[in-house]
Amino acid sequence: MKQATRQRKYTTTILKARRGQDWLVDHLSHILQEGKQELDRFLQELGGMRAETILELDREEQAGPD
Repeated sequence: MKQATRQRKYTTTILKARRGQDWLVDHLSHILQEGKQELDRFLQELGGMRAETILELDREEQAGPD
C-alpha cells in the first residue's frame, strides 16, 4: 500500500472519530466524502464569515466597540 493511501485512510479514520465535535472537522470530513460540491459550500460559508468579520471590524473602527 502506498504511503499516500495509508495517510488518507488514517486521516479519514481520525476525522470520523472526531466528527460532531468540531465545526471544521465536520466540514473537512464532508469534503472528503462529497468532493468539490462540499468544498464549494465550505468556501462560500468561510467567505461569508470573513466578510462579516471585516464589516464588524470596520464598524468598530468608525463607531467604537459595542
